[in-house]
Amino acid sequence: MDFSDYITEKMAAARLGELREQSARLALLDQARAGRRGLAFRLSTALTRLGQRLARGGVAGRNAGVRVARVR
Repeated sequence: MDFSDYITEKMAAARLGELREQSARLALLDQARAGRRGLAFRLSTALTRLGQRLARGGVAGRNAGVRVARVR
């Protein structure tokens, strides 16, 4: 093995180690953020569920009772 191949291999291994550390840190950050959802997310989820609950009894069949003109 040439000296330049050896140096290149060691530099690549060091860079790969840095990238793995960075990836692990980013994965931990994503995992920590997943548990904390913002107010807007919780509000939109609650309103969506409320709308679904209200729509169960009030929907009049297909297309929610809206008449659609046929296109020929």
